[in-house]
Amino acid sequence: MMKRAGAALVAILVALSLTGLAFAAVKHVTGELVSVNNAMNTLVVSAEGQQLALSVEGKPAETLGSLKPEDMVTVEYVEEGGKRTARAITKG
Repeated sequence: MMKRAGAALVAILVALSLTGLAFAAVKHVTGELVSVNNAMNTLVVSAEGQQLALSVEGKPAETLGSLKPEDMVTVEYVEEGGKRTARAITKG
């Protein structure tokens, strides 16, 4: 009985720690849009002297058509496995 309770506690702690990591991975960048590639669903944002390349999936991909280079944008993104994926794009 104690072994099961201990195993359940460990499983819960692991699940909670992974959930915290997922929330911590959300980042934001605000800068000038350098390029947009509608065919590849990618964009590049210049901020603080660096260029950040991001892939765009799902609902944010619908907004790519309204964006053009030199637009100011704020992008909410996650970084997983070295890949940055936009979750939301706000123009202005």
